[in-house]
Amino acid sequence: MQVIKDTLGRVQIVDDFQPAGKIIFDPYKDRISVYQDSADTDLSIKFEALEESAEFSRAEIIEALEWVIKLLKEDSE
Repeated sequence: MQVIKDTLGRVQIVDDFQPAGKIIFDPYKDRISVYQDSADTDLSIKFEALEESAEFSRAEIIEALEWVIKLLKEDSE
């Protein structure tokens, strides 16, 4: 797994599978769009055509990710 910040300022979590899958956090002012993408060009084009994302305020996504981390840690204990 990699976490990268691309040239557009988006944060990407990229898995180790081939073709790679991605979860992209795309900041715009106080809003963060979250969507899925793929390193497979054909799939990426299909994802892009959907124009579908989840929209959160910056504070909401930070709080949600903190909860995800907490729950995942509890499940691994």
